[in-house]
Amino acid sequence: MGDPAANTPSAAAELLAARHGQSLANLRIPAAEAAGQAVTGLPARDADVPLTPLGIREARALGTHLCRPPHSPTTVLISPYTRTRDTYQNAVIQAAQDGLMLPVATVDDRLRDRAQGIFQLLTDATARRRFPQEHARRAQLGPYRHRPPGGESFPEVLARVRALLDDIRYTYSPTPGTRILLVTHDAVILALRALAEGLDPADPEDEHALAAVPMAPTGSLSRWRLDANGTLTLTAYGATEHLAAA
Repeated sequence: MGDPAANTPSAAAELLAARHGQSLANLRIPAAEAAGQAVTGLPARDADVPLTPLGIREARALGTHLCRPPHSPTTVLISPYTRTRDTYQNAVIQAAQDGLMLPVATVDDRLRDRAQGIFQLLTDATARRRFPQEHARRAQLGPYRHRPPGGESFPEVLARVRALLDDIRYTYSPTPGTRILLVTHDAVILALRALAEGLDPADPEDEHALAAVPMAPTGSLSRWRLDANGTLTLTAYGATEHLAAA
């Protein structure tokens, strides 16, 4: 989607959320789904999944984009997962080549991806075959309210992201010109949008509204205006124009 604020100096603080570049799981899980096969060739832990060559190029393109006013962040917080750390590392390398030093990132565990527990890195067909009762329970409860064993429900993701936003407000005291960049995952970016728009997954209408929101693409950038009270106003969601050359 386009970015209506891309060429307008910010009159408020901004919160930017970049999704990591394409990961090996982003590549292999859909391919396995399409072929009706189990996923192979991935690390045992979701946190250890690396970027693909395309993901590295997306990260480099993000670095070039962040060099251009008014996009340069003043503070950077990142998820501890390999794919997010490597995304920002590659962005930093590219930005340096383009003549800009990006801030040193702070790792914040609240930016991690939604934990899928026993469904981690499985196709839907494999999850149904291995855990039929839990798969049926997910179908009954819906993907947002369901909490797989060892994993998280979406409301749990919302709770940790809400706590992070509170800390951003009180720790960084955002003022006009402040740009806080989060390098994170699609579930966290969706949580930011849900919090900004007051969507509650326990409410059927809000659940439908959440389901209608597309997941932010890999390498994309979403933006919100952030006022002194912590209110978020969306200005761009899942923008990918900067990835044209990736």
